[in-house]
Amino acid sequence: MFIHTVLWNIQEGKTREDFNKVQKSMYNLKSLIPELKDVKFGFNEKKGDELTRQITLVTYFENEKDYIVYRDHEEHLKVKDELKNLVCDRISSDVEI
Repeated sequence: MFIHTVLWNIQEGKTREDFNKVQKSMYNLKSLIPELKDVKFGFNEKKGDELTRQITLVTYFENEKDYIVYRDHEEHLKVKDELKNLVCDRISSDVEI
C-alpha cells in the first residue's frame, strides 16, 4: 500500500465553509479515479503552534504507480487548483507500507 499525506494551514480570511466546498470535490475524486482506493480529508478548528496544520489529506493507493496516475490525473489537478486559493504552509509525506 502507498499512502500520500498532505497537511496545510488555511489562508487568512478563508472559512470552514470554503473548506467544505473543496472537501466535496476531493471526496468525489474517489469515483473519478479508480486508482484512488480511499481518501480522508479533515479540518482541525484549533490553530496550534507553527508546527501544527489545520487541514489533513490522506490518500491510499495499491502502489506508487497508482499514486502517479492520480497525481497527474486531470480531475485531481482541478481540485489541486481549488486548494491553491484556500491553503498555505504545505508539508507532505509519501510512504509505502
